[in-house]
Parts: sequence; structure tokens; C-alpha cells
Amino acid sequence: MSGFHPPETPHPVSRRALPQLLLLLVVTSVVLSSLALAGVLPAARMATAAALEVSGDAHPLGRLLAPPPARSVIRAADGSVLAVLHGDQDRVVVPLSAVPMTVRDAVLAIEDARFYAHGALDLRGIARAAVADVVSGHIRQGGSDLTQQYVKNVVTGDRRSLHRKLVEALDAIQLQRHLSKDQILAAYLNRVYFGDGVYGIAAAAEHYFSRPVGRLTLAQAASLAGTIANPERYRPTGGPVARARRDQVLDRMAAVGFASPARVAAAKRQPLRPRLHREAVHFPYFVDDVTRALLDDHALDRALGPAGSAARRRAVFEGGLRVATTLSPADQHLAEQAVTGRLAGVGLGGALISLDPASGAVVAMVGGRDFASSKVNLATGQGGGGFPPGSSFKVFYLVSALEQGIPASTSFDTASPTTVTAPACPAGYSVHNAEPASPGRIALAQATAESVNTYFAQLMVRVGTANAIRVARRMGITSPLRDYCSLVLGTENVTPLELASAYATLAAGGIHCQPATITRITGPTGRVLFDGRPSCRRVLDPQVAAAAVGILRGVVGPGGTGYRAAIGQPVAGKTGTTTSYADAWFTGFTPQLATSVWVGDPLRQTPMAGQFNGGPVYGGTFPALIFHDYMAAALAAPPRHQHG
Repeated sequence: MSGFHPPETPHPVSRRALPQLLLLLVVTSVVLSSLALAGVLPAARMATAAALEVSGDAHPLGRLLAPPPARSVIRAADGSVLAVLHGDQDRVVVPLSAVPMTVRDAVLAIEDARFYAHGALDLRGIARAAVADVVSGHIRQGGSDLTQQYVKNVVTGDRRSLHRKLVEALDAIQLQRHLSKDQILAAYLNRVYFGDGVYGIAAAAEHYFSRPVGRLTLAQAASLAGTIANPERYRPTGGPVARARRDQVLDRMAAVGFASPARVAAAKRQPLRPRLHREAVHFPYFVDDVTRALLDDHALDRALGPAGSAARRRAVFEGGLRVATTLSPADQHLAEQAVTGRLAGVGLGGALISLDPASGAVVAMVGGRDFASSKVNLATGQGGGGFPPGSSFKVFYLVSALEQGIPASTSFDTASPTTVTAPACPAGYSVHNAEPASPGRIALAQATAESVNTYFAQLMVRVGTANAIRVARRMGITSPLRDYCSLVLGTENVTPLELASAYATLAAGGIHCQPATITRITGPTGRVLFDGRPSCRRVLDPQVAAAAVGILRGVVGPGGTGYRAAIGQPVAGKTGTTTSYADAWFTGFTPQLATSVWVGDPLRQTPMAGQFNGGPVYGGTFPALIFHDYMAAALAAPPRHQHG
């Protein structure tokens, strides 16, 4: 009845030595009990360990009392499980009250039926094991009770020797001085190994029978109890051997009075049908982003330990954390449907990210086509670096112009090409209009709606690229930006997350909220380790923000480049298309949601010259349509979970 791992090969012992071993075991037990009563156990334990040169911690009580490694769980905003994180040991720690008496009785019946009747050491069990060894001529039974088994698996290990048995017994006595029988049983049930990398009775019930431990039948409880002695051989998936072991446990329960013969007979008639549960990762791009934050975000250093440290990794994968996130599964499904629905059979990649302007909470994230084949997150730039935003970047020159008091009525001749000079391009910068534009002089609103490059090149000279960069920084762009004249046409890489965050600043009336995916982290005891309240500050004058929103609404109106993004209610946004149709964007917002969509070939091998009904892919084509499909459905749905 020993342990969490396969039993050791019996040690042959001479017939003359076995009676001596029996006597030694009994005498040792009496001596250890006396030491415990005398109150000198800790010193005796250390002296014994030193004298016998036993490896390991000479002060094991902390390890015996410490909680075992436990899985962490990542949940969506609606409470649904997105993923579980664990190291080598997949374990769910539960209180003893969560384990039904039937399950406890099954384990005790086969491992230590007298657990509640004997002290820290089961002298009767030790004597019985020694007699069995004398009869067999081998050391087959260690005589370990449940408390000693727990000590063995936490401290002393599997190597069979009298020396280790002595230290194990001393530690068992010391442990019982600090914990009640119920507490020891709970610790044992949460620590024990069940095969398949699964530890603890709760995780075993979930893994082998796809149900919580509280709903195990008597037959299932007996099956798991029988697994403990040899998980590789007796686990519920072991076929006839496993069934025979289950029946052995049931017979033992009847023999010791833990279950009636009628219940046992009924349980033995039930077929052994394990139903394996494999925990899936839902929305892997988002889960990967959250996991990286848990490991590397310095904002969590105080809660979880220094970013990148071994302690931080243990906290994430072994700390039993409960991680609440901002993701709305309903919005996520709509986002995925919008991207795949529009790009099916086109051969292009797409990304979408959507957040709540009032809090920065990311509610949906489409990072690519298939996480298994490419772990580069196109929505956040993780593993990549973003893409040129094209004319989507013009919004920062628009806002900068409004901040500087440049009238919206300011007009320029939009002849194409146009050459301008500025400190960043003293030799001149020639610009062509990429999309159809009205000829002659036009003002700011019309130039924005039609995305006229030659207008914004001249506005850039008035505004100053350095000022536009400062606006972009305040609104949420964090990628490197160089003071080039071409920046007005979006030549520096940014990510959909950055654009969505920046445009959300306008949706929130000039208040920028840091994008967030984690709302709360709770420890295994229920203590809140991190409370991710929205981090927001005003970065734009509300009148400037309102004026910019009014102009950007024209992009989605009749004649605007983003007219396909219209959703039947006020919406503002901006299209973006880069040279040779390598990238196409639409980023837009309502007060409830800000969403950025990118379409292109991440490998830069397929320019999009003819993929939209035989014509080129602009920001106003696939990206605007994806935005429309997602936003119309998301805003028509019932109010989403309140984030933060």
C-alpha cells in the first residue's frame, strides 16, 4: 500500500535476518513513540538523519506543511475557463469537505483502514508487514501508514532502506503534532499521484471520468483509490488489470465495513468506463498573450515576483492562481466569424482586436489564422512587429492640427503628384494620391473622408511631424516612430492593438486607457494578488476629440473611403492602404467599442492587387467589411460583461 509511484522490486533477505528486522521495526516504533511523548522529536529527527547520512532537508516540516504545486486557471470575463497552466504536476487542490465520504473511505480502505484509530505510526501494521516479509523471504511490505506515505512522497523519497524508514517515521510523528487527522488526509489526497501527469484526487476525477470529485460513483472512487499503489498499472485506463484492482478495493471496503455488501456488489457489476478529459485551450492567441503577461509584465512583479525569474514561473505554473481576464467569448466568436467569413478562400491573413474605450479592456483578439502553425500574434505584434498603417496614421496629423488651432476649413490644392519640403525632408517629398480624390482645393473633412495623400502631405508641413508623433504617443502608439516626412502616410510599423487603443482615445472623449487583458489575479486561498483597475488619463482636450470624431464620421459616410464599414448607427474611423497593396486597414469606433482590422500576407509574398472582386484590396474593402460584420453583430448583442 505504498506510495505514488510503481512499487519497488522486493529486496531478498536471508531467513536469519528477517526475524531481526521484525524485532528492530517493533523496537524502533516504541522508541519513536516515546521520543514523541517526551517532546524531543525534532532534535531526535535531525540527529538520526545526520548519523545515518540521510540526504535531504533535515528540517522537513515546512515542506510537509506547504501546499503542493497546483494548476493556475485563466478565465474569460464571463467566468468560462480559457486554459489551465501547470508544470510537471497537474493538480487541483481542494478542501477535504469537497471530497465525499465514499471517496475518502475507498482510499482509506485500501491504503490505511485504521488511519483514524492509530497514532502517527501504525504499530499493528508494522508488525503485520514484518511477519509477511518473514514468511515470504523478501521485504515486500513497508508497513507504512498513510501519514508515512505522505512523508515519503514529500520528503524522503522511494528508496527502500531501514535508515529512510526511521527518518520517515520520525517525520510522521512530528507532522501529526501539527496537523489533525483530517488535515493529513486532505494533504495526502491532494498530493497523491494518479498517472498521466495527474496529481490529487480532484484532478484525477476530472481527468479519468470528466466529472468533479464530488460526483464520483462508488465504483469510480474505488477505481481511483486502487490507482495509488501503482498508477502506471492500475490507472482506470488499464483494462482488465484496472478493473480487477477496482474490485479488490471494493471487496476491501466491504471487509472493513466502509460499504455494505449490497453496494459493493452493485458497484462491481458496473463496467469500468473511463471518460478521459483533455483540457483544451480556447482562443490560444489571447491565452498566449495573457500567459506572456503573467510571466513578463513588470506591472505584476509585486504580485507574482520579478518578471522572468524562476519564482515568477513557479507562481504562474504551480501557484494555483485564478486569473480573470477581459475577453468576451461572445465578442470573440463574432470577431473570428467576421475574419474567416470574409477571407475564406482568398488566401490572405487577417487580424482584429477590439476593446472597450472606457476601460481599455480587450474583449476580442484574432491574432492570425492558426496558432498551431504560426504563433506570431498579428493583432499585438508579439513575435512579429506590426505593419505599416498607411493612411490610418493620418488621424494623428488631424488631431495635431486641431490642437494647434488650424481651422478645419483649411484647404490645399490636391493635384497629384505634389512635392513638399520640411525639416525632415529638405530635398523635397513627392506624394501621389493612392485612392480616387476630388480635384482642386478641398478642406480637412473632405480630405480625410477621401484620404487624400497630397492634402495630408501639405498639412504635415503645417503641423510638423514631431508634433504628430507626440500626439500619437499620448493616444497610445508605443512602437518606434522616426521623424520622416513619409510618416504621414503611415510608413512606420504599428500593431492593430496600438491603433485600436489610440482611436479608442477619441471614442472616450480624449481619455486614453491602457489596453488590458487581466482584471484580477487571486491566490489559492482567495486572497487578491492583483486588481487590474483601468489605468486612464486625459490626453486630449474634449473639444479637440469631439471635432476629430465628427470629421472621422465622414470616412464612413457616403463618398468616404470606409463607407462599407457603416453599421446603421454613428461610427467613425479611418482606412489605410500601403504601397503595392501589401497592407489594408480599417480602424473605427463607437462609444462602446474600438476595433482595428488588418488584412494582408504576413510573409509579404502576396501583394493584394486583385483579390477583391478582381480589384485591389484597399482598407475600404475587406477590412471595412470585416469591421462592419463584427461591430454590427457585437453592438446588436445584449450588453457585454462589465470589465475592470
